[in-house]
Amino acid sequence: MAVLDRQRPYWCCVVFVAAHVLLSCIDGAAADAGTDQVIARDHYEVLRLTREASQAEIKRAHKKMALQYHPDKNREKDAGNMFIEIQKAYEVLGDPERRRKYDQRSKFFSEEAPDDAPSGEEGTANAPDGGRGTAFDTVEEIREAVSGTRLCVIHVYSDQGHMFGGWMEQLPPEFRLGHVNIGRNPLFNKALLEMHGGSFGSVPLLMVCHQSKCRSFRPSMGGFFFNPFQSVVSSVVEEALPLVDYWEHVTRLRSDGGLQSFCDFSPGNSAKLRVIFIVEDADELYWSLFSAASHMHKVAHFAQLRYFDAADMHGYPHAFMSRFGVTSLPAAVFLDPVSGVHATVSGRRASDSVASIPKKLFHGERVSSNLFIIPELDAASHLARCEHGGCEWLVLLATSSSFEATSEFTHAWGSFTLACQSLHALRAQLPGTPVCFWLRLGRTSAWSSILEAAGVRHGAAVTAAVLDGRHLAVSPEGTTSNHRMLFRWITNAISGRAESQALAKSEWPPFPPSLERRMSLQ
Repeated sequence: MAVLDRQRPYWCCVVFVAAHVLLSCIDGAAADAGTDQVIARDHYEVLRLTREASQAEIKRAHKKMALQYHPDKNREKDAGNMFIEIQKAYEVLGDPERRRKYDQRSKFFSEEAPDDAPSGEEGTANAPDGGRGTAFDTVEEIREAVSGTRLCVIHVYSDQGHMFGGWMEQLPPEFRLGHVNIGRNPLFNKALLEMHGGSFGSVPLLMVCHQSKCRSFRPSMGGFFFNPFQSVVSSVVEEALPLVDYWEHVTRLRSDGGLQSFCDFSPGNSAKLRVIFIVEDADELYWSLFSAASHMHKVAHFAQLRYFDAADMHGYPHAFMSRFGVTSLPAAVFLDPVSGVHATVSGRRASDSVASIPKKLFHGERVSSNLFIIPELDAASHLARCEHGGCEWLVLLATSSSFEATSEFTHAWGSFTLACQSLHALRAQLPGTPVCFWLRLGRTSAWSSILEAAGVRHGAAVTAAVLDGRHLAVSPEGTTSNHRMLFRWITNAISGRAESQALAKSEWPPFPPSLERRMSLQ
């Protein structure tokens, strides 16, 4: 066995040379014969079937054509070659598993592609991109992707060179992924050149497109397959940022006064969570901030501030920014404008936190020691919080517009926040999940009427209410002044031990629209 192993390279060479000579002879014989017949390489074409053929149809077609072209029965010049092609086609298509892999591979590569071209591992759709993208078959599909409102990454490649890899499965969900094998259609290369506005070099490469604007590039590497997948994703988002409207949902702050105006809460103004991303360079663009603002702008306000626009020449922060305790850049600040409580994340974790922390806060989790937000009840916040369930009980702090401007409001807000924190800690022991919201009665007269019908005094400044889609309970006056008293009443209402009246969810008035009014900035 050892001798055979040492001689294997020699025997491989002999076999390779013999095979090469044999194939050359066959090719030469075919050329000398001058035949006009072209033998199809696609297995379905060989058996004269469509890709929708059943296994039974494949079996019948193989039997019929094998008899037709068997060398013992057919003396035509190309019958032998055709018989071999038929047998090869049936070996693949006659086996359901091999057929599935062949079908998957043929979406991305031609029949002439090297045998080591990826056909995909076991998993999602068994595709070489993990099922993440689409192989474009027509120029129209490419044009639609390039001109679309959704960001698109187009993987331009050939049978001989490609960039398939695990990075494709790690692309942010904002991106559509498409594949164009320029060797499959001569029109593909011409169309891509027109869309790109000129030459884009050799393939493989990536094109990032948005609304008919494209940027092409190859991720910088000393060997593509040795780079971490994340570096390719980082290159993609870096190329994408100049193509999008970065400031559509991100407010650009330019001073300490502007920062304070953005953060301040006033009666009638938005009470949404404030997210401030503090950077060193005014021209820096961060995908994490853009993505978070694009997805959550209806439930939080996002802003970006250059640190030195709110600091002196020595780097000391001005009065308002100094309260946030920024120690390194970038930094992310999360502020509840009603209570003034904030949390700051500085350094490398700041970029990721602009998405993760608002999600935690919005789903009732406490961040740092005391940052816990009460979302304002409107159509957007209710949908975002309750769309996927987990809102069996709505616990509301209902206040009048005039009450927001009083010192008693701050006290009631603090009591309600503490009661909701206790509810969140106790949620596993409750018959259903309670979710706390702030209902601003000045924005919805319909809900004021509902509460008054349930026993709330007309013009009452503040009350608490609990709804479960079948019943409505309202708190006695004075309950909101003490968080322990309020907590006991809420748990009693949830457990059915508090007075309530019937109110079906179908009878609920619409929630007010999301308050999108921007703050006036200096």
